[in-house]
Amino acid sequence: MDNELYNMGHTAPPSTQNLIAEYFERKGIYEKASNLYMISGNVKKALNICLITQQYDLIREISESLDNKNDPELLNSLASYFMDQKEYDKALGIFIKIKEYDKALNICETHNLHISHETADSIFNEFENDTDETKLILLKKLAKQLTTQGDFELAHQKYVQMKDLSRAMKCLIKLGNKERVIEFAKGARNNELNILAANFLQSLDFHEQGNEEVMKNIVHFYSKAKAYLSLTNFYEMVASVITNS
Repeated sequence: MDNELYNMGHTAPPSTQNLIAEYFERKGIYEKASNLYMISGNVKKALNICLITQQYDLIREISESLDNKNDPELLNSLASYFMDQKEYDKALGIFIKIKEYDKALNICETHNLHISHETADSIFNEFENDTDETKLILLKKLAKQLTTQGDFELAHQKYVQMKDLSRAMKCLIKLGNKERVIEFAKGARNNELNILAANFLQSLDFHEQGNEEVMKNIVHFYSKAKAYLSLTNFYEMVASVITNS
């Protein structure tokens, strides 16, 4: 009889499906109950039973069908469950769905997970023009996470959006892109950027044949920043290289 009732529940109206699900729940047949609750659209009830009875496969199936329109409390419970199970990537996905970005970034930082380009863009687009200090801290945390995971190009873009040009320059230096470092420094009225660019260019084989333009840029950036001690040290190094070559 139970099997016949269960099969009937699959084609019954949602209200009837709920009644049949309640019947199986009272009898302790939780798998059938949660399945029928899910089919009827009563996701909260289905998930609550799954969490209590540890129905792992159905929990994962339910989690993939949820979006940010579902009950936030329900989604938080699901995220906590995945954290307990050490399925951090699934917890991360849920926190991003419900826009709990601080929790999402904490997971990335603690468990070495990557933030995707799409997620980074959506967070920045949502908070970019927000003057709330908490939101600004969150954006800085996100940019730092991008740097930590080695996504220097995207981190550079985000630091530029936040007008943190010093860190934006450091990302370009991490990329090792000589032309972009020079271009970025030339377009900025910032002594620190000029010094950073000149220091980076010094780390290259600036004294090799054909690199005269690099040497000119080093002199230009130190002069522009009025970093005369650094400029003097550079000239002394050049003289030493010429003497020993």
